[in-house]
Amino acid sequence: MVAAATFFVLTEQIGRARNDKIDLVKFWIRDRFYCMKRIIFATISSVFLLLTACSNTQDRLNQFEGYVVERVKENEREKILVVSGITQKEALEKNLKDVAESENHNNIIWFVNEENSFKGIQKGEKVIVWWAPQMHNMPSIITLLAEKVEVIKKLKE
Repeated sequence: MVAAATFFVLTEQIGRARNDKIDLVKFWIRDRFYCMKRIIFATISSVFLLLTACSNTQDRLNQFEGYVVERVKENEREKILVVSGITQKEALEKNLKDVAESENHNNIIWFVNEENSFKGIQKGEKVIVWWAPQMHNMPSIITLLAEKVEVIKKLKE
């Protein structure tokens, strides 16, 4: 009888140990699964953030196309007056006063820049200027900080 009871106790302990090992393996597999899910989520999130941060900044910039009517330099800052909806001939003949009287103010923008982005740009050239979106007062002629400028039609010499 004692032998049977001892055998029963030993069998029960072996069964518990076996169940504990199975539970340990289940826990280990479940823990690795959740760990892998976190790693995959972190990787996908990192790639998404990297692609978003490295996207072209021109996508987030506004652009304005027109002819340069005036170019001035004041206090180490360059300014160009860009007017859309006019011809190259009009850009060469007119000045600020003329375009302010004859053109819609939505078609006239002063652009400023401290980085010499306007170097080499002359009156009468057609340009595209990009700037970061910002609030501005209407209906006067607005002044915006140019992020980038590109000449698309050079002045014929």
